[in-house]
Amino acid sequence: PNYARSAWLVMGAVLTAIIYGHRGAVVSVVCNAAFLSLLYWALRPDGATWIQAYADGDLHWAMFLSNVAAISLGSGLAAGSTAVSATVRMRSRRAS
Repeated sequence: PNYARSAWLVMGAVLTAIIYGHRGAVVSVVCNAAFLSLLYWALRPDGATWIQAYADGDLHWAMFLSNVAAISLGSGLAAGSTAVSATVRMRSRRAS
């Protein structure tokens, strides 16, 4: 909520990509988006921190969620490919 706390979405996707690879990033983004959507629909305007999100409307919320999900997925996939490349290099060095 408040559109300033979305860093955990990006961090979650990046960390899961580093640990579990590309699939981890995708699963993290999908689960986080589903969790935020569930909170948005379950809490409605009762939560004080969600007032601005509800005031902006459903379309604005959907746009925010899809943009943050895209940024998270892009960051996670980039981190995942970097982690995979580093792992492959380390394994090839050990083998030689």
